[in-house]
Parts: sequence; structure tokens; C-alpha cells
Amino acid sequence: MRRTIIMLFLACSPAVSQTTEPPESRSQSEINASIARTIDEDRRALSYAGRYYIRVEGLPPLNVVQISDARTFRLLNAAGKTVPIRRATYLGASGDWDTPIRNSEEVEESRNDSQRPAIATYARTALWGDFRPDAQYRLVVRAPDGERHEVDVKKLHPGDDEASSLLQLMTDRISFELEAFGPDDGDEIGIRYDFDLSLGSLGTEHFWSLSLDSQGELSTETDSVDLQSALTAGLQADYRYHWRTTPLLRPDDRITTYPIGVRVSPIEIEASSDFDNLNYTAKVQLAAAVPILDDIVLLWHEWMDVNRTFFPPVVFAGYSYIDEIETTNERMITGDEHRLDLEFNYRFPLSNRLDARLQWRGFQGLETGEFVDRIDAGMIFYTNEGRNVAIQAMYSDGALPPEFRETSTFSLGLLTTF
Repeated sequence: MRRTIIMLFLACSPAVSQTTEPPESRSQSEINASIARTIDEDRRALSYAGRYYIRVEGLPPLNVVQISDARTFRLLNAAGKTVPIRRATYLGASGDWDTPIRNSEEVEESRNDSQRPAIATYARTALWGDFRPDAQYRLVVRAPDGERHEVDVKKLHPGDDEASSLLQLMTDRISFELEAFGPDDGDEIGIRYDFDLSLGSLGTEHFWSLSLDSQGELSTETDSVDLQSALTAGLQADYRYHWRTTPLLRPDDRITTYPIGVRVSPIEIEASSDFDNLNYTAKVQLAAAVPILDDIVLLWHEWMDVNRTFFPPVVFAGYSYIDEIETTNERMITGDEHRLDLEFNYRFPLSNRLDARLQWRGFQGLETGEFVDRIDAGMIFYTNEGRNVAIQAMYSDGALPPEFRETSTFSLGLLTTF
């Protein structure tokens, strides 16, 4: 679940325009700008994200080309000197990163109006760079009609820092996805969850992070044979290098980030839901994003007018040491201390309310020679604009550790993201 998602935005050059606007064009507008703390998930996913960013609201409608134009935004410090802006990206009307202000009817109307471009516009942006939360900044915005707006950027005082709020701290550092579902053959209720607690992160292009993670699938019936009984929890350390390049199939001025790196889990537990089968594991894996596939999705988005960001597909491959702490005859495979683990994850938007989801996991015993895999493929339909409540239809087939019991189900469930 991890919204281990990269996000795709147009690049904004840090070079600053030296054009001087006429003094009479200056105006104090309804634009609001404030320093905000970057959440760990964005620092992990965005190569240009610093510890703080500037959130700008109340802008005149701007499209993505105007937002990324280095002449649109200029940031000055208290001495009147230019502060580099590393990137400008759009925010939606509701505060989402990728929700366009104009609805589908307006976009369709614009196609039939030769005076207006068929492109979504936005009134909110995020400016990225190396900003200080207590510094005095003044933002200059040049509107498409040439009018110039100036506004003071609100500081982030220690008492206003989101980290001082326990609720905001939880929102920034905790990611939790929960699904209750019903399989196609049985009266039981299944539960899937994905939990991530960020313990800290460092860097941008070279990004380091530490987290506690747990995922699982279980049934309300402890003796179920239709659903998996598989839980994992452990400490996870990540290093990612954000390799930046233009899209391979559509080389233009857009920049795509493909993370590559290493994932290490020195302490991890694999358990059945009743903990009758329990493994201690230590894992080290290589991770790499897969290019080209996300370019195909970008082409689909242009064709279908989808305005959402997403992460590229990611592959993990590595070694796991296994110590069987508890075991019963419910285990289908036993005796392996050394295992090769493989994983492929891809989740991408088909429309503004519909996602496709694919996950494949493979487990190769290096001593017994046994190979087991598991595939989950489905569709997620979001019921609200915030996309935190959804209906998920999922086909699952295969087995998961520690029991490696084969199951095959089609399920329909309610998915909630916190």
C-alpha cells in the first residue's frame, strides 16, 4: 500500500527571471503563502523535497506549464535577494496533490473553445527548495495576464510546527490501510491491513529512512481454509537513490524519478494469526523501479484526461534468513533456513476515481528447492474525492509464509486509508 508511490510533475528550473515588471503592475492580492513541514512520505518519494516547502493558495488559475515556468514565481529573502526555488508542483482545489480545479465538463467544454486550452488549471501550488521555517520571505507571482502579485510568506513558528501536534505527528508519520472483505465461497470475513510508522528520514536525492512495518491477511474464523493466515512485522531500513530522467517513450520537458536502492530488515516476524507458526527472519533486498510501464500509463492519462500522480512499478529481490520458532503440522513447507524472496508492486490510476492494483510475491527455498508464489490483482473504486474510502474487488491466488497454505479467492471489500 505504501503509497509507495513516485509522483510525476513538470520540472521547474531554479533559475530566476531577471525581467523587471512595471511598478504599476504590482498589487497585494488574496494569495496566501505559508511555510509547511514536508511529511516523511513525500521526502521519501520526491527527490526535490526538502524538510520544508511553501504552500501557496488563492492563485489565479494556472496550468501545469505556467506553474513550472521559472518566471511565474520569485522568492525573496529579507535582504531582497533571490532564494532558489527547486521545483513548483500543483495542488488540487480540495488540497490533494493531484485534483484539478476544473471538472470534466469544463475540460470537455474547453476542447470546443478555440480560445482556451484543453488543460486543467490550479489555484494552489507547492514550492520546493531549501527553506527555513523561521525566515522572512516575500513571494512574487506573475499572473498569465502580466499582473504582478506580492505576498509575505507566513513563518512556521515553533508553536505552529505540525510536529508539536500529536494528531499531526501521527498523520505525518503513520500510514495505515485497512480492508474488510468477503470471499466468494464462505460466510467468514477477511481482513487485510498495511501499517507503516516512520521513525525518521534523511536526505533528498540520496534518501535514507527507518520505519516499523506490518502487513497481514487473516480471517475471523481461526480454522479457515479459504483465506491466508499470514502476518509480518519488523524494523525496516531503506536507502534510495532517486535517478532522474525524462520519460523513455515520451521524451519532453517532464522529469521522472526512478528510485533504486537497498531495503534491509534485521528483525522481522512472520506469523500465523494464532501465532502457532512463528518465524524470525532477517532480510536484505535490492529495490529498483521499472521504467517504460509508467510511460504507458502516462499515455493513457493524456488520452482519458486523468490528472493524478502515481508511483512507478517497483521490484524487490533478496535473501532471507529463516529461524522457525514455533511450528505445527499446518505448515506446508518446513526446514528452510535460507530463502530467496521476490516481489513486484504496481498500483496506478485508470481514472480520477479508479485504480488498478497488482502485486506478485515469490518465495524460493534454497535448501528444500520448493517454490511458492502469491498474486493479488484487483480494482479500487474511490467513493470520495479525498480517496481515503474505496471499494476493492480483488482476485488472490497462491500462498504466503509462514504456513504456505494454498488458497484462491475472489473478494469484494471496503478499503479505508488513514
